[in-house]
Amino acid sequence: MMNDTAKRRRIKIGLLVSHLEDDFDDAVAEGAMIGAEQCDADLVIFPGRYIDGIYADKLRTVYEYQYNTLFDMAAANKFDVLLVLIGTLGTYLDNEHKVQFLKKFAGTPVITITAHIDGYPCIMLDNRTGMKEAIEHLIKVHGCKKIGMVSGPKTSDDALERLDVYKETLKENGIIYDEKRVAYGNFSKFCVDEVGKLIDDNPELDAIVFANDQMAIAGYKAMEERGIRPGKDILVTGFDDDPVAEELNPHLTTVKADPSELGYHAVQEAVNYVINKAINNDKISSEMVRRNS
Repeated sequence: MMNDTAKRRRIKIGLLVSHLEDDFDDAVAEGAMIGAEQCDADLVIFPGRYIDGIYADKLRTVYEYQYNTLFDMAAANKFDVLLVLIGTLGTYLDNEHKVQFLKKFAGTPVITITAHIDGYPCIMLDNRTGMKEAIEHLIKVHGCKKIGMVSGPKTSDDALERLDVYKETLKENGIIYDEKRVAYGNFSKFCVDEVGKLIDDNPELDAIVFANDQMAIAGYKAMEERGIRPGKDILVTGFDDDPVAEELNPHLTTVKADPSELGYHAVQEAVNYVINKAINNDKISSEMVRRNS
């Protein structure tokens, strides 16, 4: 039950995301807004950019940092709890620099989203269940044996965990892991060259597992450039069930892990902390969505 002190004022929560042009971050923010409305809490969203981001547009790389002055405002303001989507805004940061970034908010309770940092409670996606289901579908239903993967950045917890699931699932099904069949993208559609090189270096591939749907867009483009038909010549799976998954031709088989649930649960945990001084690490479920790719 809410105590009298908590009743006298609205709980103030800050949410730090990379940028709302990204469907994933936008969905997290949408879920957080729903959660804040239901909990009758104030929510302030700080939409910056990737910290130390590297973009295809070099001018953008030089000047994008200016958006992140918003994060300094979050440190300067008085919030009961800050929710930090460090898994995306810290895409290009190693663990040490993620910790340094979070230290600027010392004195305010912080809950991280999609990346676990020692000393901070975290709301995570279940990267394992749906990813394993999708890979086993390729193996057991379609008979695929030569499966490549386009992972995300090596600094991303989500990317590393999904890569681990790929390795483990291959091993469990008697398929030898071949590092040459793995490429590393940046979780965006701007990794056509990386996917193209993966295909060129491994012409025998019968399937490619993408660590998110945005990189699958790049995969379709790279295949189109080579006269390869997704879903026919090379089977494709993604992750996130981004709206683009149903816009691609053929529609993308992917893993549904609702990012709006991340925002919603993070707000609930923030309120729980203020009222009960307790925070639970939470994990959002995932499952394969079968389509035509």
